[in-house]
This record gives sequence, structure tokens and C-alpha cells, in this order.
Amino acid sequence: MTPLRRPAARRDFEIVAICALPLEASVVAAFFDHHWGDDPPYGKAPGDRNAYSVGAVGHHNIVLAHMPGIGKASAAAVAADCRASFPNIKLAIVVGVCGAVPNSPNGDEILLGDVIISEGIFQYDFGRQLPERFVPKETLLDSLGRPNSEIRALLAKLKSDRKMLQDKMMSYLTVIQGKQDPDLAADYPGRAHDRLFVAAYHHIGTGTCQECGCNGPVVSRKRLEQDNLRPAIHFGLIASGDTVMKSAKDRNAIAKLKDIIGFEMEGAGVWDSFPCMAVIKGVCDYADSHKAKAWQRKTQIALEYSYWLRKTYTEISVFWVHASNTERFRQAYASIAQECQVPGYNDPKMDMLLLVKKWLEKEDCGRWLMIIDNADDTEVFFSQQAEPAVTDIPSTDSNLGRYLPECNHGAILVTTRNKQTGFRLTQGKGPIEVGKMDEDESGQLLRIILDEVDFTPEELSILSSRLEYLPLALVQATAFIQENTTTIGDYLQLINQSDQNLINLLSEEFETVGRDSGAPRAVAETWILSFEQIQQQNAFAGEILSLMSLFDRQAIPLEFLHHYKQQQVGDQSGEIQLTKALGVLKAFSFVTEDKAHNLDMHRLVQLVTRKWLINKGTMQRFTGQALLAVSQAYPYGNFENRTVCGAYLPHAHAVLGSEDAGLKDERVARASLFHCVAGFFSYQGRWKDAEEFQLKGVKLRKAVLGDEHPDTLNGIANLASTYQNQGRWKEAEMLRVQVMELRKKVLGDEHPDTLNGIDNLASTYRNQGRWKEAEMLQVQVMELYKKVLGDEHPDTLNGIANLASTYRNQGRWKEAEMLQVQVMKLREKVLGDEHPHTLNGIANLALTYRNQGRWKEAEMLQVQVMELYKKILGDEHPHTLIGIANLASTYRDQGRWKEAEMLQVQVMELRKKVLGDEHPDTLIGIANLASTYQNQGRWKEAEMLQVQVMELRKKVLGDEHPDTLNGIANLASTYRNQGRWKEAEMLQVQVMELYKKVLGDEHPHTLNGIDNLASTYRNQGRWKEAKMLQVQVMDLYKKVLGDEHPDTLNGIANLASTYHNQGRWKEAEMLQVQVMELRKKVLGDEHPHTLNGIDNLASTYRNQGRWKEAEMLQVQVMELRKKVLGDEHPDTLNGIANLASTYQNQGRWKEAEMLQVQVMELRKKVLGDEHPDTLNGIANLASTYRNQGRWKEAEMLQVQV
Repeated sequence: MTPLRRPAARRDFEIVAICALPLEASVVAAFFDHHWGDDPPYGKAPGDRNAYSVGAVGHHNIVLAHMPGIGKASAAAVAADCRASFPNIKLAIVVGVCGAVPNSPNGDEILLGDVIISEGIFQYDFGRQLPERFVPKETLLDSLGRPNSEIRALLAKLKSDRKMLQDKMMSYLTVIQGKQDPDLAADYPGRAHDRLFVAAYHHIGTGTCQECGCNGPVVSRKRLEQDNLRPAIHFGLIASGDTVMKSAKDRNAIAKLKDIIGFEMEGAGVWDSFPCMAVIKGVCDYADSHKAKAWQRKTQIALEYSYWLRKTYTEISVFWVHASNTERFRQAYASIAQECQVPGYNDPKMDMLLLVKKWLEKEDCGRWLMIIDNADDTEVFFSQQAEPAVTDIPSTDSNLGRYLPECNHGAILVTTRNKQTGFRLTQGKGPIEVGKMDEDESGQLLRIILDEVDFTPEELSILSSRLEYLPLALVQATAFIQENTTTIGDYLQLINQSDQNLINLLSEEFETVGRDSGAPRAVAETWILSFEQIQQQNAFAGEILSLMSLFDRQAIPLEFLHHYKQQQVGDQSGEIQLTKALGVLKAFSFVTEDKAHNLDMHRLVQLVTRKWLINKGTMQRFTGQALLAVSQAYPYGNFENRTVCGAYLPHAHAVLGSEDAGLKDERVARASLFHCVAGFFSYQGRWKDAEEFQLKGVKLRKAVLGDEHPDTLNGIANLASTYQNQGRWKEAEMLRVQVMELRKKVLGDEHPDTLNGIDNLASTYRNQGRWKEAEMLQVQVMELYKKVLGDEHPDTLNGIANLASTYRNQGRWKEAEMLQVQVMKLREKVLGDEHPHTLNGIANLALTYRNQGRWKEAEMLQVQVMELYKKILGDEHPHTLIGIANLASTYRDQGRWKEAEMLQVQVMELRKKVLGDEHPDTLIGIANLASTYQNQGRWKEAEMLQVQVMELRKKVLGDEHPDTLNGIANLASTYRNQGRWKEAEMLQVQVMELYKKVLGDEHPHTLNGIDNLASTYRNQGRWKEAKMLQVQVMDLYKKVLGDEHPDTLNGIANLASTYHNQGRWKEAEMLQVQVMELRKKVLGDEHPHTLNGIDNLASTYRNQGRWKEAEMLQVQVMELRKKVLGDEHPDTLNGIANLASTYQNQGRWKEAEMLQVQVMELRKKVLGDEHPDTLNGIANLASTYRNQGRWKEAEMLQVQV
């Protein structure tokens, strides 16, 4: 086999394996034939916090992504970052271990060691928790869907080759076992230990099933009786969630509901980034309670061990030494000397520490175990001063490590919260870490203690979760419940009322048998004691702990701590100081660090630390420092900063929720943070949240900086933009006028910021359809930009581009085009061909071409823009997605609906991923896809999406936002196309009234709404009502837009159609001739709208029996549509069908039939067999057969229709 070449760049990798556990990743890496990581590194995208291994397996180059922890949230973060660094991934494989459903839906038995390959993923913990049940979300938007066609084809191939795969799997297992790496050692537990207990039998202890003696009824498994037992491969649906499945009852219920074969925790998180994925996992348990994790804490474990040792080896002595401070250590040694009658124990001049040490080191003392409990303070054992020699003089120093006996017949067991102390006492040996209990283990502990208290399983679960599964906290809670004869429900109510209640309860002393009488009997006091020790050992660690307690407790970035360090220390030595401080905190397990170097803090530690700060009177100081740190680090929200903004947002909420101390620097920082977070909310389309933060930021800036400060005016301008995004144009206008006037006063009439403010006001006028006012301001701004900044300055070009947009809105396309070409060329010269502003200019020119029906020219530019956006900004940047969406619209205009649909689905999915399901841009994407369905006659699909868009816009933007009203209008059009005129009319009346209220009687959107209602009246034969509205619309269009605006001409054409439907041919003809001539003048002879006008006039001629005139126009329209739109465009086919009808009217059956057959076949090809236009074409052909007396052929087609 020819070896693979090392990939040149990250883009060359197409496969990623994602592993949650180090052992899982080690196994994958063991199969690498080549390790490309040994060569120069590939690096990764900015902001990517993942760790990767890269290599080759067979013919494939593979990226191995190491997850920092288990669960779908961690998986989602890893997958998103991986997608950024390795953009061409075509296959993602989530590899590891899982819990299995014992029997697959087809009856196959699944055993430990089998392999499960996903055919799909079901997120079983995503939904709503109702009082009586959990309801999963399974709507179109909420479901994860199924793998793409390539993955499904691959899975089908693997299933057909299952036997060969199983044979190969045995050889691969042999390879792993031959690595002789203890970290990779894994053996099948054996038939005797592969036991599946019945679902109703729960695990009875806290150890393994062997240790606890689980002996419940076992389900018989036929595969276990086979002589040649070996692992099997299973294909099916895998359930993914954020919790370990440890309930056989729930396992069976979910498996039955969805035909699940396995449970895991990462697949659902990876899906959004890589729908081209598969989950491949080995079975390590049966997703029930029979798992093995110890719940005991360090002291209890040591105590249990000592009891076991004494019972098993009666000749071994056990000595317990409390080591929380020097005095307790001395007391313990003195007790040993007295209990064991060590010679010299009663001599007051004797050093008891040295006496006991020497005595224990003598062989005639016998075998012994010394347990040194709570050795948390390093300085108790290892003084920073020079160590004196060990002498017979009684010791007074605190360097107690010198007095630990060293001999072969004794052993020492140390319990500590401080890893640093543990490492030094054990001379570098690794600690045995005691993990926290899980929910089942916590429940077992509570059931044992609360034997006589009534409770529900839900109450046990909630109590365990609220106290973070800490044994000491749980025991303290049970002591309170028993002492006060209360219930778990009452206790939960107390701690849920406030954090202060929780702290108060955790601060109460309680009695429990077997605890050290000198140790604190409350969680809070235990930790505060440790805080004091930290403060003594490393004062800076105490400051860092104090600061961290005021952020959100999870994923605290080191950047915040670096800011504090820089403020407090400043020089290079501060880096070492911070590293040491974090080492102390991690040693005490108060904070943990993930692979991305973010820090997590226990919730209860956070609350107790805050209590400590209040007690010490330093809360206000550290609150201010936390605010400054976050404000300094938080960037203004946009696409480029979205990952950082999202990660830092919980911390921003935490510090902004603190009390305002009134200090100027802190108030300025608070206002800045409100401003930056509001920017992130705006990027996400969360206008209400953005508005709330902007109002707070502006209020603070006014108070601190004054009403006329540039930062205050910038804040007001941003608030105006948010109002504009919500369609609240009057409020936006009021603020923009205010900003413009104040900037003129403060900065002068010609300052760039002043001109920017005028330009923004013009934009607000444009959104209201007040184009003349907008144009007047934009011309003024353009001229001043040229004067102040020069003809080629980027701001000048932006001003020209905005004026061009206003011309386009007025249908003045030639003027718009002239300016846009000028902007495009100057941006290419000044900024370069690939600058985003240059591409935006090209995109705007393409839209103007599209408005003129110059689709090929528009398409050429849009393809160019799309490719360059992908290259420069990436596949998922909002500008890239807008470029793709614009190209899709151009395809739709050309009747290339399949191509349009493919792009629109892509845009919709990427916007959901990047912006979220409810972002306004996402909803625009869904609405565009619905329009494409509508064009194809797929009314039900269009309606489903339009209803969804309407409801989400109401929720996100409000009932009266213009986009919401547009969505309702689109849904009404779909109803009208289905002949559901009453439903359409009801919505259109609602839209019309709201447009009048929100935008005014004469806004173009309002007039368009009235025109749509008139069309619905016309469809119902209510011509008088239709005519009344259409005359009103026509007159207002003329007044507002001018006699020659395209929308004005559309209004006249619609009125002509109403006259046409009433048989008022002369009136219809007069208007249609007028429309045709004006469209030729304004749009050109070949514009699609011009051709529609000619076709309508031809129909009026035909209805008057003026067939030669009709035919002449229809032949002209047909030829021009073929030239402009193509032979297969739906409008071209409509033109041919109309010409065929004219032939039919003249009794020219053969010519009509020839055209109708052509139209029918092309409509089937382009629109599909069931599109309404296709069916109309078949019906017309049947009519022609009937007119020729070809009854059977006509009947066959009519039955089909």
C-alpha cells in the first residue's frame, strides 16, 4: 500500500474522530499508521480551544479531537471549534463507550463488548418537564433528523458487510492487546460477570456488583451459551442526553418508544456542527443501576479502610493522627505515646514527636498503619524556614514532616484536600482522587440516614442536586431535617428562597457520630477554615478566589485573572505569582481547570466565599475588580467575536447584577459592558434584550459623561438602530434627529460622525418609504463626504452606495446602477478586489440587475461574491449566507426552483446553527424557502413554514413588526393560491389595518397590502370591491411613488385585470396599453414585467375576438421570453400556452395541440406532474382533443386531472 502524503493544510482533512474520555482517544490513536503531529504543527482557527491529534489510518487522514469532559454541551463546543479549524470535514465519528439496550428492536441480543453503530440520534432529554410527565420536543425544528445521503449509503454498505466487519474487529482487538500498553488493557469480563438483571432489581450497594453481592434475578441470554462467543456489531438508533442512564425502567420505556439500541452523552451535541456524522461505541454496561463508583469521601474511606484492616489483620496496629494544625498533630502523638506506654511518655522534658517517631521505627513495635487525616496545610509539615537537625531537644517549630516515621514495617495513609501537601508527604506518589457522588449514590446515602422520614424520589434527587452531591452537605441537611422534625420539601423550600438561606443552613453546627470533635461541623465553616489556610499560605490565592467567586462559577477565563494580576502586580513576576496562586486553589480542589484552561468553581464554594468576603468587609472592592476585568475583556458583539461574547456572557450577567458602588471608573466600565453586550444581542437578533441593555448603558453614560459626550451619542445611535430593527421607525427617527443635532453642536456640521448620523436618519426615512426626504439627506451627505474626506474615502463610497439604494427603491434603476458601478470600481481600487465592502457593493449591483430582469448578469456577480465571501469570511459568516440567499432568489426568479431550494435549505440550516432558530435572518431564510415551495405549487409545505415564521416573528419581533406583517401577507397569498379566499381575506384585512397603523396610509407596504386584498376580492368575483381598492391604490402609488414607478404600473395592471374579468375590454385595453408603453420606457422592451404587460394585453385582444392582434403579440412575447428567461421558464411556458389558446379560439387545433403537448411535457419536467399549472396544461390539451372529437383521449386526460 502506497503510504499517504502528509496533508498540506487543515483544509485537507475530511474525517474527524471525537472522543470524550482519554482512554477512548488513546485507543483511536493506537490505530494510527502515521502520526502527523510529530511534524510541524497545523495550528488551529482563532478561538479554537480544542486539543487535537492528527494522523493516518489506512488510506485516510484523520483528526482526533479530545473532549475536555463528557456530555453534549462539551461535545457541541468541541464540534463547533473543530468545524472552524477543519472546514472540509465530510465525516465525523463519535467514538467511545455506551450503555446498551439488552435487546434490539429486531430481537438481537446485545452483550458487553459489542459495538453499536448509529443510524440516527434521538435527544431524549430535550423537552418540557410538566408536573405529571416529561414531554420531548419532536417538531421539525427540534428534531436532529437523520444522517445525510452519503452517510446512509455508507451505513447500508457496512450493514451488508457486517460479518466481514465482525471478523476484522477480532483482529483489531488482537492488535490493541498486543500493544502491551496497560492504559489500553481491556478484556471481556467473562460470561459469569456479564449479567443482565431484571429491570425491577436495583443495585443494592455503593461498590461493584461483586463487592455488594448483587444476587437478583438475571435475564437468560442465549448468546452467552455459544461456544465461540465474540463481539457483534449492531446498527440502530442511539439515544443521546446529558445524564448517565442508570435506570433500567427508563431505559426500556425510551427504547420502546423510539426503537433505541444504546444510550450515550455526546452525539446530540456534535450533530448541529456535523450532521454528516455517525456514532460508533462499544457496550460497557446495560444502561441500568449496576455500575461501580464509590461515593465515600476521603476521611470516611480512610476510616472504613482502617476497620477492614483491623478485622482482617488483627496483628496490625492502626494510629489516627488529626493533622489540621500543629497542636492537633502534637496531641495525637501524645495520645499514641500514652496509649502504647511508650518508654519516656511521662517525662515532661521528652519531645513526644521525636519519641513516637523513633518508637514506631523500631521493628519490635510490630506492623502498623498511621492515618494522617485532614493534612491540608502545607506549612504544618514543611516550614519555609531552614530545617534544623533532629535532636533530643523538645521541638517547637511547625515543620512536622520531619517526625513522620520511615521504616519497612509501617505504612502511612494521608487524607487531604490539598494535592500539593499530598504530593510532598508521599514524596511524589500520585493521589487517589475521591470523585463526587452521583445521583443514585446520593440517594442511597439519604435513604439510609432518613429511614423514618417520608420523602419522594424526586425530592431526594432535587436535594442531592442542590447540595451538589457533597456527603458532608447532605449529612448536614439530614441533621437539620431530623432535629427540626421537618420534611425534605420544607428544607428545599428554605434553600430555594435565597442563596443567603442556603449559606445560613450550611453554616449551622450539627452533631454526628464518629466525627472529629475538634473539626468544624458545618460545610461553610469547614471551607472558611480552608480559606484562612490559603490566605496564610498564599495571600494572592485568596484574592484570586475572592475575585472568581463574583463571576459565573463555570468556564471562568484566565483572561479575567490576568487583568486583575496586571492591575495588582504589573510586572513579569505576576505571571509566576498567578500560576502559584491557581496551583494552591487547584490543590485544595476549590477550582478545576479544563483543557481549554478555563476554570470552574463549585457553587457552594462560590456562595461560601462570598459570605467570607462580606464577613471580611471586602465584598465591594472585589465586586468592582470583577466588573473591571469583564468590561476590559468583553468585545463589542459581532460575528467575528461571537464565540468570545457567548462564552463571556454569563460572567457579564454576573458582574452587571452586582450593586453599583457609585465610583466613576466602575460606572464607566459598567456602561461600556452594557454597550458591548447589547451589540452581541443585536447580532443575535435579540432586539428586546439589546434595547434593555442599551437603555441602561445610555442612562449611565448620561449620568457619568454627560448628555453630549461622543460615547453617549454613540449609545443613543445604537439604541435608534435597535428601534429601527424592531420597525419602531418613529422612535428611531426621534433619536436620530436628536443625535444629528447634538453632533452638529458638539462636533460641527461636517464632522464624519455628524455625517454618519445624517446618513442613519436618511436610512430611517427610506425604511418608511419617505424616499424624497432620504434622497435629499443622502445627496447632502455624499457631497460633504467628498469635500471633507475626499472622493475615494470608504465613508464617501458608503454614502454613494446608500443613495444608490434609495434610487433602487424608487425604481430608478439606471441611476442606481450608475452609482453602484462607480462605487464598485472605486472600492476595488481603494480597498482591493476581495474586501468585504467591495463585495457588498458588487452584491448591491447584482440586486439592481435582478430588479431589471437581467438575471444572467446578476447571477454571474452573485456567484463571484458568494465564492469570495466563502474564501475571505468563511462558509458560515452572515455575509456569506446573505450572498448565497441572494443567488438563490435569482435562481427562483429564473424558475430554477430546485437549485434555489437547495441553496435556501443550506442557508436556513447554517443560520440556525450560527444565529439560532429564532434570529430574524433565520426566519427570513425560512420564509424564502416557503416562497420557493409556493412557486412550485407545494402549498402545504409552504403553508407549514409560513405559519412557523409568522408565529416566531410574533414571538421575537412582536405582532405589529413589518416583518411579522410581511409573513402574514405571505401566508395569505398561499391561502389564496389554494382557493381558501375567506382565510386569505381575513389575514389581508388584518395586515392592511396594521400597516396603516404602523407605517401610515401611504407607505408602499400599506399600498401593497391593499392591492393584495383587492386581488382576493377579484378572485371571488367581488369586482366592485376590488375596483374600489385598486383605484385607491393606483392614485396613491402615483402620488407617493410617481406615475412611472414599477409598483404604480403593477397597480394599474391589476385594475386592468379587474376590468378584464368584468368583460370591460375597452377600459382594460386602455390601461394595459398605458402599462405596456410605460414599462418599455422605464424597464426596457425585454424586461419580464414588460412582457407580462404585453401578454395581458394580448389576452384582452383574444377575449374580444381580435385573434390576429393577439397572436402577433403572443408570438413576440414567446420569442422574447425564450431569449430572456430560457425555453423552460414557467413564464415562457405560460406564454406558449396562451398562444395555443389563441390558436384554439381560431379552430387551428393541430397548431394548438402541438404547443399544448410541448407545454405539458415541459411543465412535468420543470414543475412536476402535480403542479397546478401542469394540471391546467393537461386540461387545456384535453379540451383541444374534445374539440376535435377525440373523446377517448380527452376523457383519459380529464380523468387524470
